[in-house]
Amino acid sequence: MTVSRRSLLQTAGALAAMPLLPAHAQDWPTRPIRIIVGTAAGGSPDIVSRLIGEKLSERLGQTITIENNTQGGGAVAQQMAFSHPRRVRRLVLVSTSFGGGAMPGNLRSFWHFIHPRSYHPERLERVAGHMFGGRLRTEPEIVRSMHIRRPTDTRAALYRMAGLFGWTSLPWLWVIDQPTLILAGDDDPVTPLMNHRVMAALMPQARLHVVAGGGHLVLIDSADQVGPVITGFLRQDREASSRGTNQPN
Repeated sequence: MTVSRRSLLQTAGALAAMPLLPAHAQDWPTRPIRIIVGTAAGGSPDIVSRLIGEKLSERLGQTITIENNTQGGGAVAQQMAFSHPRRVRRLVLVSTSFGGGAMPGNLRSFWHFIHPRSYHPERLERVAGHMFGGRLRTEPEIVRSMHIRRPTDTRAALYRMAGLFGWTSLPWLWVIDQPTLILAGDDDPVTPLMNHRVMAALMPQARLHVVAGGGHLVLIDSADQVGPVITGFLRQDREASSRGTNQPN
């Protein structure tokens, strides 16, 4: 099967189905929301994030901006939560790790990521399962509808990853006390599940949700499962605001 726009909308649709809370809880959020995407504009993660942002903006009545950062959106989000805690209310970390010191991914997957020939349309479909895991192992044709950008050469691909090799959040993860949802697939060859478990153990208010059969692109290959989880996590903040409003002075 191929992935149509309809299937890409599953995650966004699940988020859009979030029921409205009482009027006194509608003042959250009070500032624009930023979604950080760890890929260049035009790729599948970027497209899905923009669909999610559009639906959330409609439901929350707040501006949502997409920020593309090819050096790792999860790393940027962790750094922002640590360096500017007052500007980060909640975190949703998907298929990410704490950088340097983390358990490395599958070497075969890494090789395909840095080798330009792996991105040829015909070859990409053959190696997609090794690269991303999850549904792409059994339905590699999904990549036909994904806009994956090919690195110019192996050196360029390594340079693009170099920033993450020298960065780590491990020493200060325990300081990040914002409520955090960590989403991971149990078949992610890029970011092994152990890394997510370490992060969830060290972050005081983190909760790990493991998607059975999910790969590195869990937002795409398991959209119907991930959407309600993200919705419920965001709803908790609204419900907390509602309870605070109802408390007597």
